Amino acid sequence: KAMLTKHIGGLLRGDFNQLLSLLYRVDVEESKLRRLLQDHPNTDAAALITEAIISRVREKMVSRLKYKPSPPRDEEERW
Repeated sequence: KAMLTKHIGGLLRGDFNQLLSLLYRVDVEESKLRRLLQDHPNTDAAALITEAIISRVREKMVSRLKYKPSPPRDEEERW
């Protein structure tokens, strides 16, 4: 988490377009991120963005596990 926060901080300072690209790939909703930053103006933006990224990755993992197809019960069903 600390390493990701440091990386996000570097992107905020030096390569904002790369940060936007990362947020797009991870699928962090702009409206949620904007609200998060507005609601916590005295908190480090890099830390807030890191939390948003981690939260989104967790959501995607839970969703994948929830909708993962069950394995076939026997050899016949595999085909």
